[in-house]
Amino acid sequence: MTGDVTTDDGPAGRVVNAVTDARSAGSELADTDDRELTSVVEAVGDALTDPDTVARLGRIAADETGRGHPDAKAEKITTVLRGARSTVQERATTGVIDRDGQRGTLTVARPVGVVGTSVPATHPVVVPAVVSLYALAGRNPVVFAPSPSAMETCDVVVETVQRALSRTGVPPESVSTVPAPASKPSTDSLFELVDLVCAPGPETTVAAGQRCGTPNLCTSANGLVSVADGTNPATDVATHVAVGATYDFGSHPAADAAVVATSDTVGDLLSALRSEGGYVLGEREQDRLRSLVTRENGGLPEAACGCSPRWLTAELDLPPDARNAAFLVAEPV
Repeated sequence: MTGDVTTDDGPAGRVVNAVTDARSAGSELADTDDRELTSVVEAVGDALTDPDTVARLGRIAADETGRGHPDAKAEKITTVLRGARSTVQERATTGVIDRDGQRGTLTVARPVGVVGTSVPATHPVVVPAVVSLYALAGRNPVVFAPSPSAMETCDVVVETVQRALSRTGVPPESVSTVPAPASKPSTDSLFELVDLVCAPGPETTVAAGQRCGTPNLCTSANGLVSVADGTNPATDVATHVAVGATYDFGSHPAADAAVVATSDTVGDLLSALRSEGGYVLGEREQDRLRSLVTRENGGLPEAACGCSPRWLTAELDLPPDARNAAFLVAEPV
C-alpha cells in the first residue's frame, strides 16, 4: 500500500504512523550498498547473539509469557539465530540472486516493502529476531505486532536491534513494533497497511493474515504428531516424544509432544514412555486433566501452557510417585 494516508492519535492512527515511519526508513535502507548491508546485518546478528543478551531475553520471555524454561529458551534462541545468520551470509538476498547459463535466465530480487509480522507468545524472541535479520537482509523494514502476553519481550528484542541499527547509521525505524497496547484490531490494521504479511500464531491470527488482502505467509499453532505402528522401535518413538514434551516445558510448537499408536504397540510404547520419565495418568487423573485444560470457555488456561510438570502434578493432586515425572502421559484418547 503506497497511497496517501491520514493519521490521528487513536490506535489505528498509531499503526498508520508506525508503518509510515517504516516505509520512510525503508527508502533509505533500499539505497544501502551491499557492503553496508552486510555490516548492518552482521551488527544486528552480533547484538542478538551476545550471550548476556540471549540469557536476558530467555528470562524475560519465560517471565512474561509464563511458558517454558529460561535456559531452554536461551539455547533455542542461540541455535535458531545461528542458523538464520548462516542463511543470510551464504545466500544473495537482493540484486542478482541466480544465473542459469543453460536456460539463459537471470533472477533479480528486489525489496518487497514493509513487512508486517505477528509475534506469538510461543516464540516472543525467535520470531522478531529472525524476521528482523531476514527482512533487513532483503532491504525491507519490518513492523511487529506482538501478542499481548509477549509485548515486553518483543519490545526488548526490537530495542536491541534498533541500537545496533543506530550504530551503523541505519534508521532505527527500519525495525519497530505497533505502539502499545497490543490488540487484535491493531494487528488487523497492520496487516492491511503493509506490503507483505508474515503471520505465525493461533488460528485467529492466521485467518486475519489470509483475509487481509495483502500477500501473506501464514503458519498456525499445534505441534508434530509421532506415529507408533511398529515400523520403528517403541523406544525410538518414546525418546522423540519425551524430548518434545520436556524441552522448554513443551512450549515449542514444532516438537513431537503427541503420539498416535496402533493397538498392538500401545503396551510397548507406554513402557518406553515410562522409561523416559513419563507418568501414565489413570482414568480419574485424566478426567481431572481434561477439566483443567477446558475450564476457560472451552480453551486452555494460560497457566497450563508451557508449565513445569511440577505445577501440573500439584494442580492435578497426583500421588507422590508422579512428583518427579518429567512429563505426563494421557492414554489413550
